[in-house]
Amino acid sequence: MNESDKTRLEREIGGFSIRPAGQRVLEGQDVSGTKGQAICDVFDVAYKSTKIEVLDCKWPSGARDFRPAAVFSGPRSIQHLQRGRLRMGISDAENPVGASWCELRLAKIKPESDGWSNLCSAGPEQLKAASGIDLFEVLRTETGVFAIGTKEDVLNRTDKTRGRLCMTFPKGDQLSPLVAFVATRIMPLENAETKSPVVIQTAD
Repeated sequence: MNESDKTRLEREIGGFSIRPAGQRVLEGQDVSGTKGQAICDVFDVAYKSTKIEVLDCKWPSGARDFRPAAVFSGPRSIQHLQRGRLRMGISDAENPVGASWCELRLAKIKPESDGWSNLCSAGPEQLKAASGIDLFEVLRTETGVFAIGTKEDVLNRTDKTRGRLCMTFPKGDQLSPLVAFVATRIMPLENAETKSPVVIQTAD
């Protein structure tokens, strides 16, 4: 990452801040379970009481994902993310050519779980209620996202996951998926400590 990239990615958006913090090698598994060493760009993210590292991991298999790493402060639900839980996989999109895509699933604390969470499908209003920001508007105005909507509308999917929200963005772009990761994973968990629960679908 060169200096111009660092400057471009150092942002304050929707009440949270992002700061590039170098690179590291991670020994582990990609989202499909293939073992290897990933080259990861490291970002320091701060939101309310939470201070956490987020990694953009590129694997030898060609896979890419965003995942949490070290947690410096935050509620119990955030502390549980230290082992790389609730990763967000990045895949190649067929349209437009040269684009990537990811799902926009929402982190939700499981009942009576001591802060453990999982990912659930959610609509735009539920994302807004849980994160505290209009994610669609933020992505459209602050990042280079191409399209946001259901997988059926954006990717022409017809399988059982066609109703899940997703977005497409330029391949290699870091800001769009990073903002999406923070808004769908970190902000909802932090906000759940002080806001009323948001009713969303069961994990699928």
